[in-house]
Amino acid sequence: MLNQAGGTQGASQTLTFSTTTWDTAQAITVIALDDDNALGSTSNITHATVDANTAAEYDPVSKNLPLTVTDDDAALVVSRGSGALALTEGGAATYTVTLKGSPSGSVVVDVTSDDAVAVGPGALTYSGATWNTGQTVTVTAQEDGDDKAETAAVTHAVNDGASADEFDPADDVTFTVSVTDNDTPGLAVGATNLTTNGVGEGATATLRWRWRRCRRGR
Repeated sequence: MLNQAGGTQGASQTLTFSTTTWDTAQAITVIALDDDNALGSTSNITHATVDANTAAEYDPVSKNLPLTVTDDDAALVVSRGSGALALTEGGAATYTVTLKGSPSGSVVVDVTSDDAVAVGPGALTYSGATWNTGQTVTVTAQEDGDDKAETAAVTHAVNDGASADEFDPADDVTFTVSVTDNDTPGLAVGATNLTTNGVGEGATATLRWRWRRCRRGR
């Protein structure tokens, strides 16, 4: 928006200079309008003399000022609750991903994760017709053999080489998954039936045991 002396978006504004004020700068304020999409834009601000009201030696004179607007909206919309996603080993949850604006071509979003969880599909493809249609991603907490809780990061990143150029600067979107373990510590005894086999009363036998981790509910 060109705003000078009450100017409005897209309107022409007039600056007047005289023989005594020609070298006194007049300020123009340029404001980038906020919008709901995540696409930057380019434009030109044109400065040109008004022939009918301008001294002949300045007729015609013009100058363009290129303008680039960087968007401040997130290009990727991950539809899930705030905070960490909580899962138990073997459990799964789903969420959806969309774009914030319509692209000029295809946009590919890669979905990756740390080892504690698995995600699928690993890539989401959008077009000018499907950019605002949510695509579902499933995240599954992996089973393991220990009894420790874990955290994992799930990251969504625009694949620059396979996507429309205007989405190349898009920031990655990452959230954390908190995985609760379903193993519990326990004891495993290496014998199910103990006999003395001729050892008299009062004799001593030795048992060997070890720790074993057991699934909850088993």
